[in-house]
Formats: sequence, C-alpha cells, structure tokens
Amino acid sequence: MKGEEITRELEVAEEELSSAQILYEHGKYRDAISRAYYSMFHSARALLLIKGITPKKHSGTLSMLGMSYIKEGLLDEYYGKAFTKAFQMRSQADYNVMYTPSREEAEEILDLALEFLEKAQELVSGWIRGEER
Repeated sequence: MKGEEITRELEVAEEELSSAQILYEHGKYRDAISRAYYSMFHSARALLLIKGITPKKHSGTLSMLGMSYIKEGLLDEYYGKAFTKAFQMRSQADYNVMYTPSREEAEEILDLALEFLEKAQELVSGWIRGEER
C-alpha cells in the first residue's frame, strides 16, 4: 500500500506539472504557478511517505521535508529553497488579486518544479530498489 501511494503521489505530480505547462503556454501564468507548486507538493509528499510522514498542512509538508531530508543530507538545500519559493509564489498567485506574475516568474517555477519532480523520482526509485532487496 505504501509503495502504491508513493507512486500515485508522483503520478499526480506529473499531471500537475503537465497542466502547469499547458497553462503557461496559454499565458495563464497565475494558474501555471499554482499547478507547478502542486507538482512540487505531491513530489514532496511522495518523499515524506517513504519515511511514514503525512503532514496535514502545506506548511507542515515544507517543514517536514526540511527536517527529514535536507537536514539529514538526503536532499540538497537547493530543493528546499525551490519548494519554499514555489510555496510563496503559489500563495501570491492564489490569494493576492493584485499580483500579476510575469512570464519569467512562471517559467522559473515550472523549471524548478521539473527539477524537483526529477529529484523526487530519483530518490523514490532508489527507495523502491532498496525495498526489493
């Protein structure tokens, strides 16, 4: 069950990133940022599930990723900063009607989300190989 849930989180992360890319291509930068963040969120949830951690809030996901992966040296601080930036920009995009994200801002978050997803897939793949032994 745990492996299935982890796999599903990554599938959803891929779907969210795909949606973000479509929105970006159509100039919907606000929604593209939001979807890109959710790709990162589901990638992070997959990683936390490996350790049996299931935070109830987005902020909990962010802080637990920092404690369980970054401080442990399992994930570079770069990814924590990327996730934090996406979290902050998603909040602006979703809740601040005066915020008008630029194409460049949206592109940056999409790039970060892709990197984050690829790293999560790499770590999950390593965990799955370890579980099969």
